[in-house]
Amino acid sequence: MIYMNKKIGILNNTDLYTILENYLENEVKLYNFEKEIQKFEDEIIEDKIEIVIIDRNIMNLPEILKRLRLIERIIILSGSRSDYKLAFKYIKKGMIDFFLQNDKFEEIKEILKEVEVKKENEYKKFFVKDENSWQTLIKIEDVYMVTYDRMNRKSILMTKQENVFAKKSLQEIEKILYKYKKFLRVDRSAIININKVEKIDAEKGLVLFDNGEKSYQNDSAIKELLKIMNAKREILKLF
Repeated sequence: MIYMNKKIGILNNTDLYTILENYLENEVKLYNFEKEIQKFEDEIIEDKIEIVIIDRNIMNLPEILKRLRLIERIIILSGSRSDYKLAFKYIKKGMIDFFLQNDKFEEIKEILKEVEVKKENEYKKFFVKDENSWQTLIKIEDVYMVTYDRMNRKSILMTKQENVFAKKSLQEIEKILYKYKKFLRVDRSAIININKVEKIDAEKGLVLFDNGEKSYQNDSAIKELLKIMNAKREILKLF
């Protein structure tokens, strides 16, 4: 299992760190969050941590979870039995991947196995019923952007090969794509695969994809994209 050998970062849980450091073959590192979120994020990236275990009682938990999602880390929330309800809510919203009860630390090995399965299934395919009622099979990884054609009342999935008109609404497609961290709803009528963005021209409001396609977005969408691209260290501004 690949993820049985990945580096694990534990945030603000010294007791769990001491246990897992001796229990797992994985390299485990402890982080004490007493600094800016950006600095913590930088350390996670620099240390090549791919799995982060976060204590439920940490301050600014929602903001930290959001930032870790942007850099595509596997997130495990740790806590007591009474935290199951909160953990379930976060899992449902896609904010975390798993929950580890502190006094059942041995379950971490099963979680790591599930992480591997989760990663293997990340690039699934899904069927979209097009305007002629044909079923079109689309790979998640091939979707560059999804927009909505108000005039024809259809969603448009832009892929590397073609544009597919779908009967599903943008909201329905967003629910399918939400669990894949690479997709961002930038406004009411567009979802963008941030991994496919090559360049952004903030002055022109232009997004250039790695297949050469272009998309003009409003100011708020551009600001959100720039924020994420900066966090991922992938932005290249055009002048």
